[in-house]
Amino acid sequence: MNASKCCYTIFSGGGRGRLKMDLRLSGDLIPYNPNPLFLGVTFDEYLCFNKQFQNLRVRALKRLNIIKIFAHSSWHLKKTTLTSIYNALIGSMFDYFFFTVACISKTNLKLVQTVQNRAIRCIYKLRWDSPTRSLFSKDSYKWVLDLLVEEYSGSWSENTAKVSVTSTPVGAFFSIIRIAYACTVLIKKNLFLMIKKKSLRFDGNDKSTSF
Repeated sequence: MNASKCCYTIFSGGGRGRLKMDLRLSGDLIPYNPNPLFLGVTFDEYLCFNKQFQNLRVRALKRLNIIKIFAHSSWHLKKTTLTSIYNALIGSMFDYFFFTVACISKTNLKLVQTVQNRAIRCIYKLRWDSPTRSLFSKDSYKWVLDLLVEEYSGSWSENTAKVSVTSTPVGAFFSIIRIAYACTVLIKKNLFLMIKKKSLRFDGNDKSTSF
């Protein structure tokens, strides 16, 4: 392994501030990266996935051009076929990032929602200024947030948890983060209880000796 090909990131809700770590590999300093790329996902220090959704929008817009081409009347494709193409090219990307639903902001959600709105208008040959609400009266279309929630809920249900978590590398990685966080909380709680018990024991000994 080469230190220049590695990096480390400090995840914190309050930011890392001036915190720095001297991590080395074979004597070489491992650089800090605020936006590491892991399994196709761009992380950030706050786990807000801002940069990831910006990149996701760019990629989705490029694939939207393919749908625009196939939606042309010269291809004579049915709306169900175009919908399947959309689900394969763009919908699959949204499904891959289902685990971000717990921390996604309205701004980031809007970035990808507008892409879906454009795709529906293109498939059904609607006006570009048509009301957004009317788009989801079409069959088999749901808001991106609803899709993420369904995917998130299904992956942690009793019937699909084992399959979904192991089949999606990012889901498995994110579950490891949450398990590690839960373990950290439990360890801190146990240490706090141990310290409290010791302090009570010492207080009891002091009282017994005072009498």
